[in-house]
Amino acid sequence: ASLCQAADAPPYAALLSQALTQAPELLERRADVSAAAADAAQAGAWLNPRLDAVVENLGAPASGGQSQRQNTYTLTQPLELMGKRGARIEAGERNILVAQSRQRQAQVAFAYELALAYATVEAAQARAGLAKEDLSRATDDVNAAKAQVKAGKEAGLRLAQAQASASATQAARQAAEADVVQALARLSALVGSSEPYTGISESLLTK
Repeated sequence: ASLCQAADAPPYAALLSQALTQAPELLERRADVSAAAADAAQAGAWLNPRLDAVVENLGAPASGGQSQRQNTYTLTQPLELMGKRGARIEAGERNILVAQSRQRQAQVAFAYELALAYATVEAAQARAGLAKEDLSRATDDVNAAKAQVKAGKEAGLRLAQAQASASATQAARQAAEADVVQALARLSALVGSSEPYTGISESLLTK
């Protein structure tokens, strides 16, 4: 199941809590712990007994004309000597501890990576907001230049300069918006969301 459907990402703490159980990056570590636990449980079990059957033909036929046979069944229960079973159990428990330690390390690294991705979105959105304000001022400058040129107060070069500045500002805004989309896609993929987030719901950089 996805964590989000085309909406803002939850606050960082809530997002981390959800992602720790669903992020693709952490699912492998959880599977390792489960596998180690299963192996340890198996290591603690006694070895299975073995049933052997031997059929012997005794040679001389019985009075009914049928050969005489003897069936012998042997049930064997293997015994592990010299502490073999205990050593196997201890190795299984160690494997669990190793898998759990690696899982915790992966969770710590993931929390840092998620915080970085969350902050990257916030910074990208801030830059996009500034770029939008710059474009608004550049557009106002173009309109003012047009009015001044029309009134004969400015030469046409003034308008050309304003228009060139506005074009550059427009390109900067588009680049900033592309950075936001990329940062949101990275955040969404990191936590395993099937739909890209549209924003973040709180500031992490100002905490």
